[in-house]
Amino acid sequence: MSCKAYFCVHSETLTVEELAKDINELVDYLTAFEKNYSRFIKGNYLDGFNNKVSEINVTEEFFEILELAQLYYNKTTGIFDVCILPYLLEEGYVKSKNDGFIDKHYANKPNTFFTTKDLVLNKEKLTVNKPNGLQIDLGGIAKGFAVKKGKEMLENKYSDFCVDIGGDMYVGGIDRQKGYDYWAIEVENPFDAQQQIATLLLKDTAVATSGINKRAWYRNGQKKNHLIDARTKQSVNEALTCVTVVNNDPVFADVYAKTLLISGLIAGLKLCEDENIAAIFVEKSGDVSKSSRMEKYVWKE
Repeated sequence: MSCKAYFCVHSETLTVEELAKDINELVDYLTAFEKNYSRFIKGNYLDGFNNKVSEINVTEEFFEILELAQLYYNKTTGIFDVCILPYLLEEGYVKSKNDGFIDKHYANKPNTFFTTKDLVLNKEKLTVNKPNGLQIDLGGIAKGFAVKKGKEMLENKYSDFCVDIGGDMYVGGIDRQKGYDYWAIEVENPFDAQQQIATLLLKDTAVATSGINKRAWYRNGQKKNHLIDARTKQSVNEALTCVTVVNNDPVFADVYAKTLLISGLIAGLKLCEDENIAAIFVEKSGDVSKSSRMEKYVWKE
């Protein structure tokens, strides 16, 4: 995949060749996953879906992603929404972060606002009905889903493993390499990559971070970023720089890292207490806040 990835497995019975084969299969799956669902690859599976209307036959995997997207759209009362591609383009996020951003308006700004609830899913037929103009971006859920699939590919064969895709990760068992009875995961300081704001002690769980510090640009003199607040159809404009979430489910961690950041500190902390979510919030001022649930994972000297 184009983002940095790290995979680790441990076995006392399998050969090095068998371990390498399993890792290579995982890499091949994730490479194909990105080719299918990156919105920056013209003519791929996602691009084809976005340019179709009416009843569309889809794969089981893509149907599962859309089912999860609707689940989290409902759980987050519409804050998490995959139907934001037109608004990302309008804000100037036309190219990938490696190619730069566009300081101009998108020519095809939609006249009608669509949301994830406008997707009509038929599980029996594996079809999706969508209105003309509805286009999706999977940036808010794809890495979590890919980590989930990577975990499923490894967990039946290995008790100790790590799947890390661009900072979204699942750690199974313990860190045999370092001899720890857990995995020590450092949460990077968004203002200084050489520093950490916390070290998390994790086992059989996922962690994901969402931030606006690495994909930001100016358009018409205004600073923009890649996280769209579905309520305003514009880049999120909150006092938070990044949010890290720990949860057993990689998709939950991925989605809620973004949801909490978009919600803001006050509403985000309240959501954490209401739903028992483990999260770390970093404000633009550099101040750090943790939900009460997160305290159990933070290493204390």
